[in-house]
Amino acid sequence: MNDLGKLLGEGQTAEVFEYGDKVLKIFYKNTPLVDINYEKAMGMIINALVSNAPKLHGKLCYKGRTGLLYEMAAGNILRKEIEDKPFQIAKIAKCMAKLHLRVHQKSTAGWTDIPAQNDRLIPLIKKSRPTLGKKVDLVIDYLETLPKNELLCHGDFHPDNIIKGKKAYIIDWTNAYSGHPLSDVARTVIILKSPYVPSDSSLLIKTFTMTLKNLLNNIYLKHYFSDSEYNREDVNRYVLPLACARLCEQLPYEKKWLINLIESEIKRVNL
Repeated sequence: MNDLGKLLGEGQTAEVFEYGDKVLKIFYKNTPLVDINYEKAMGMIINALVSNAPKLHGKLCYKGRTGLLYEMAAGNILRKEIEDKPFQIAKIAKCMAKLHLRVHQKSTAGWTDIPAQNDRLIPLIKKSRPTLGKKVDLVIDYLETLPKNELLCHGDFHPDNIIKGKKAYIIDWTNAYSGHPLSDVARTVIILKSPYVPSDSSLLIKTFTMTLKNLLNNIYLKHYFSDSEYNREDVNRYVLPLACARLCEQLPYEKKWLINLIESEIKRVNL
């Protein structure tokens, strides 16, 4: 067994360390095994479908804790690239769009272990009931009317989940589902337009948050639409349910903004 190397990151459920020429995601002991096994199962599916995702090499035990062993994705988190090279934001946004389009070309037909779009979104939307009340039912009914598909959706595609080096990698596939790509794009648009800023962001990002995020969003959409059959109005149809699904995440400074967005979208789509 290798010794742990440098700590690369930590979150609510796990820590990620260098582990030889790979990385080891070690889960905290209170992380439910069912969640770890779900990530492992999803990782094996992504191995088969996506070339730009770190390969999952299996599950192991490290000093009494369960871990998942992944390919080392060498490079910088894309948010770090934006912080270091804001003058290259157009190039970065184009990279995001091209990567997202490649994901959306992957059919999930026959992959029964990937949750369907509405099976993924409806439970999240229901969690917003304490805030939205009966409007939740209207949103769910509206979601059921939207076009569905059987294409791979990442479920949380944004600069913190992209690593750019000699090769670009998309990481963190635990929210992936089978659905319409525009639902996935809508989630990205909401994240890019949100006032939320990660606490470890640079002073540049904190000072010019909305300017940079709006620019990134607009250029990302421009390139996404240039190589797809869709347009901005098509994406807008999915903003309401995806905003409701995000509400349960309770991110700092975002709740009021999301509620205002949801109210505005409810009026726009005449619910």
